[in-house]
Amino acid sequence: MGLRRGRYLVTGVLGGAAAQSTLLTDLSSFWTLDEASGNRADSHGTNTLAETGTVTSAAGVHSNAGVFSNGNYLTCASDATLQTGDIDFTFAARIYPTTLTGTHIIAGKGNAADLATMEWAVYVEGTRVRFDLWQSSAARALYSDASITVEVDTWYDVIAWVNTVENKMHLEVNGVDETADRTKIPAALGGVLAVGAYGGGFFPFIGRIDDVTFAKRKWTTGERAEWRNSTYPFDGSASQYPADLYDRANVTISGQATMYLVPTAPQNGTLVVYHHGVGENEDAWLADTLKDTVRDALLADGYILAGSNAHDENWGNAASVADYNALYADAAARFTLTKVMFLSQSMGGLSGLNCVVDSTIPVAGWAGIYPVCSLADMFANNAGAYAAAIRAAYGIAADGSDYAAKTAGCDPLLVAATEYTIPMRFYASAADTVVGKTANSDAMSAHVADNTPEESVVVCSGDHGDPSHFQPSDLIAFFERC
Repeated sequence: MGLRRGRYLVTGVLGGAAAQSTLLTDLSSFWTLDEASGNRADSHGTNTLAETGTVTSAAGVHSNAGVFSNGNYLTCASDATLQTGDIDFTFAARIYPTTLTGTHIIAGKGNAADLATMEWAVYVEGTRVRFDLWQSSAARALYSDASITVEVDTWYDVIAWVNTVENKMHLEVNGVDETADRTKIPAALGGVLAVGAYGGGFFPFIGRIDDVTFAKRKWTTGERAEWRNSTYPFDGSASQYPADLYDRANVTISGQATMYLVPTAPQNGTLVVYHHGVGENEDAWLADTLKDTVRDALLADGYILAGSNAHDENWGNAASVADYNALYADAAARFTLTKVMFLSQSMGGLSGLNCVVDSTIPVAGWAGIYPVCSLADMFANNAGAYAAAIRAAYGIAADGSDYAAKTAGCDPLLVAATEYTIPMRFYASAADTVVGKTANSDAMSAHVADNTPEESVVVCSGDHGDPSHFQPSDLIAFFERC
């Protein structure tokens, strides 16, 4: 599954002047192709495109466009600003094909006469646009969505990008995104970047190309919309657009569905691992509207959010702990992390607290929203509402005779208090009829009090699920103290 657009903030105008577009961030080069002929200047960087043959000019989407034909194309020598490798990058261009017979290269990095030089290419093949990633002379191909049929004498917006977080490649034509697993990872090579053909002139584009752009990061949905709609060069003239609060990446880790919400704000280096409740899964950051304010506040402050299906209704069993450990290992490989925080809700209190005791994850602090802290209490009380699910999670006999043996070490209140040495914060209400405050949050707070640098119960109101338990400012202040 590809990246999904998130809730948005609206960028505006500061002091009456147009805000500078975020598209400038990590932008390597932008070629307007406005020149009538000859070499084409880089309006942002220093990568002038040298003319081979004669590339003429005609009306483009913005001012002029280059007119390309057999033997007439543009190239630029490779340098660090244009090389890719195992990185996020975005290529964008406008195209106006005048013939569709055969293969027609919009742009590519490398010379097709020597496939070992190839990094990537974007081209028209028949009536589809295609994006190739090359590794060791072999390509991974992604075709544009079948709903977009390329026709002659028509302008198309083409954006191709790589998302290393979710290990995907994307190809968007006129705003319609298609995605695939990134099974080839280019090396940062010395092959030329060519526009209108491969380096060496192979598979020439026949028609017009305008507004060629290369950036060494992936653009957000809002930025891609701005690129399609704004005035150039990236001056913010149309930058009052919905800026994404996050990029969503869905991946599978150790057989469990996992979701990351990666902030588009500068990351602060902190990963927040969410341990879900009954009826939730890896999508809980988005599916539970009660968490909206907490989620959005964390993302706005640069927190990376993560969740795992964690064997579904796990009740804190060993499998769930292993799932969260695997999630952390994956996140540590993807992001530059300086801190990890836990946020555990309801049933997730058990898996979160058991991950603390397991200590594989270097967690700096734990917060629980009406958290289950006593497995025994949930097994015995609530008119047996959860006993069957707990038996299933632990493989307990129907008569419960092996309960103690099967759950040994998995009930936080029965684990030595000395195992809990990190700051802890509980959000709980005495009116909660599902997870009793006295038997869970209050008991756990008292249990760990002599060993943690901070433990406190934030008194909330209402029953299980009451909005008073979701306090973004208080939660972020706690995270910052940890």
